[in-house]
Amino acid sequence: MTTCLKGNPPVTDEGVIYVTQLPGKSGRLLVLGGLQFDAPKNADTSGDMVLTETRELQGATVEVVNREKGDYVELLVIAPDGAPYNGAVVGQFAETIYIPPSGKIDPIVSESTASFPSGFKFRLKYHAIDAGDTREVYVVFRMRHEV
Repeated sequence: MTTCLKGNPPVTDEGVIYVTQLPGKSGRLLVLGGLQFDAPKNADTSGDMVLTETRELQGATVEVVNREKGDYVELLVIAPDGAPYNGAVVGQFAETIYIPPSGKIDPIVSESTASFPSGFKFRLKYHAIDAGDTREVYVVFRMRHEV
């Protein structure tokens, strides 16, 4: 997960935005946010949750109907569109997670949280192999928000 500071975010020597985790703030309440989208075979399809207020990301749950062996998901954090970030990927908290036969991925939960301001996006990217029918993808993001 990633936290982006006000102004210019920290970057590595190679110019890549630095990814870090921070402890969560006290006095925040749990909120769940969900997405549903269809993913056609032989394609990468994404579903985005655009934040309308600052949220701390704690994890996600994913379920897929009609999955095929070899399908996988990635969970990403995307910066706001426009300057200076232009929708860049600033964090990834699940990489190449293959969908098991049940279609359900065990909850992905962080040991800490990362806070993201309004305009950032939590994205589930679904990679569907060239077989089977269109997949139904369901994701629930576990977040916290200020009281």
